[in-house]
Amino acid sequence: MPRVVFVFWALLLTSVGAVLWDQDHVTLDVRQGPQAHKVESSLLGCHERLTVHQMPDAVAASWHVRRVSARSKGGRFLTCNHKTGTFLASCIQKVTRKHGVRVHVSQDSANGGLENLFITDEHARVVNFIRDPFVLVDSGHAFHLKTNEPWTQSAVGQWRSRGEPMAAYPAIEEWRRWCAYHPAKVWLSNSSTYQGALLQLTQSSPVGMLLEALRALWATVPFMINSARSCAGLINGSCTNVDLDQLMANYSAAWDHMLAPALRLGSEAVGEDAAREMRRDFISTCDLAAIVPKASGPQRARESGHATGHTGREERLTQIQQLDRKYLSGTLAGAREDLRRAARLD
Repeated sequence: MPRVVFVFWALLLTSVGAVLWDQDHVTLDVRQGPQAHKVESSLLGCHERLTVHQMPDAVAASWHVRRVSARSKGGRFLTCNHKTGTFLASCIQKVTRKHGVRVHVSQDSANGGLENLFITDEHARVVNFIRDPFVLVDSGHAFHLKTNEPWTQSAVGQWRSRGEPMAAYPAIEEWRRWCAYHPAKVWLSNSSTYQGALLQLTQSSPVGMLLEALRALWATVPFMINSARSCAGLINGSCTNVDLDQLMANYSAAWDHMLAPALRLGSEAVGEDAAREMRRDFISTCDLAAIVPKASGPQRARESGHATGHTGREERLTQIQQLDRKYLSGTLAGAREDLRRAARLD
């Protein structure tokens, strides 16, 4: 009999341990009220407010993509971060290369965008793309609902060992610790994917943009601000911060008044024929409004990503601003001011 009792208690304790340690099998429905919050609190520690986490400098210092090692005199450079012009920078690079002009691209640089560029003389020219943080979150949310980028479709439980900051595990952890009542709150297990979570959240409310804001504030927003600051501080005014959405509002004007002067792509620098042909190819090749209707499938998903449901951008931006004030203590609004100061736009 004592042996039977021992086996019974051993099995019971094993079952309880499995429930406590395997988060994949723990679900939370906030509509159950305070008791549900107690379950979450017992497992992860409950936070009344969302806390914004930013990438530590030591981690940021190790993250670089597409290092640029061009040492040519008078080099031309483009720098950008996730959702701040990666497609556009690549397109400009292809257009200029077609006409014999080399433009180098540095992407997703965590220490400020320009420390990877070996600019050797005062004739070098750089354009750094920036974006309003609220627009960044809106565009990122729409894009990540559709993209086939691997990190958005991998289980968040795998993110702990992933080196890329776009897979922002601290944002997921904070989302789990958040105990504020919200009818659309979705519990993210280790088997959840980021894209799946956004899809589930977006079906019933705009709160999916709140999760995207947490992720963007982990890495993308600090990268962008640092890049803007580095650009504004480059000697001889050889770097120009360009607002991506202002550029996209009028591609022909952007080429004439932003890109061509900043990168020395006018007729006096590259010749009249090359300057004219590059301008024409830029407008016909890089203008998303011109090329997206021709695209389909994954390509269209990658290149568009501006429409979410039936709401317009202005309405979505208002929703994000409300979420920022209510849940993020105005962190996005503060980041917008930091960006303007860093880019010296005032």
